[in-house]
Amino acid sequence: MFKRKENDMSSTSVYKFGFKIFFVHVINVIVMIVAGMLLENLQFIGINTSPMATPIVVTAVCFIVYAVLVYLEGWHTGLRDNNLVTYKHIEYNKFKPLIAALLSQILGLILIVSMLIKPDNTALVKYAKYYYLNFNYFLLVYGDSLRPIYFIPVLFPLIIAPLGYHLGYRQFRLIDRLVFKKPEQNSVKKKTR
Repeated sequence: MFKRKENDMSSTSVYKFGFKIFFVHVINVIVMIVAGMLLENLQFIGINTSPMATPIVVTAVCFIVYAVLVYLEGWHTGLRDNNLVTYKHIEYNKFKPLIAALLSQILGLILIVSMLIKPDNTALVKYAKYYYLNFNYFLLVYGDSLRPIYFIPVLFPLIIAPLGYHLGYRQFRLIDRLVFKKPEQNSVKKKTR
């Protein structure tokens, strides 16, 4: 009577996973701007900070936020794919997180390559700096002389997303290892009388 819908469970497709990683990057740019503005304006409420503290704090906060969000997205996608593979809805693709991470970095790669080809285009330099500034805050000062350093942030999702995906696929939860205590194996059992 009802025909089962043929699908490949596109809710976990590589493109959707890549877009989610890209969206995390966009959120991280917003976090960078807000954190930078907050730390720059601390002097108005009476808190004095050194000029070098803002870039270091913003870089650390942005990297931690980005790493956690990309890891969690990879973990949830891996866990979902494990269930779909178990019930034979999709086939396992071990390169899925790597391809998704590369897809999420297409805009950054285009900006970097075009900036390296035509280094005197200030608009490209400005957009590339904002795209990856949250990871390399020191690029504001040294950005013109160290242009190849812009390729370093491309590596972050290529490492974090596959790690989260494969740990999620194996149903390995880091939070369980950090929060919960394992029961002792050599504990003495109480005898009941």
